[in-house]
Amino acid sequence: MKRAALIAALWVAMVRTAMAAPAITVYTTSFLPVAHDNVPNVTVYWLDEPEQPLSALSVGLPATVEEAAPVVLSRMNTPGGKRLMGDLKRAYQGVVNAWLNNVSQLPAILIDDRYVLYGVYDVNEALTIFENHQARRGR
Repeated sequence: MKRAALIAALWVAMVRTAMAAPAITVYTTSFLPVAHDNVPNVTVYWLDEPEQPLSALSVGLPATVEEAAPVVLSRMNTPGGKRLMGDLKRAYQGVVNAWLNNVSQLPAILIDDRYVLYGVYDVNEALTIFENHQARRGR
């Protein structure tokens, strides 16, 4: 039994090596981590990431919008504020990409911008599921 599993794992590894590595995009949150060790071409978007720069930007703000707006604007014009705004832009790019790719559940693993697997917490496992599906379809 162990030998058969080893042979199957070696076969999958050889097939992956022979094929061009697919582009993989992971959409998840810090509460739903997805393992992606030793997998090339993986981009991970943490969809709860915008909370961090927003929290940093809003520390100690006055209670009213009228009072808070000038404080936020002055913070945004500092080197730290500009860095935070860059972080915020990068963080929201993942949210936008998830929306554009019609991601409806998390975690989601998108393969080659065409195939999505939901509820899988390991990219290697997702690739195995995908490759088995493709093999059954004759691709």
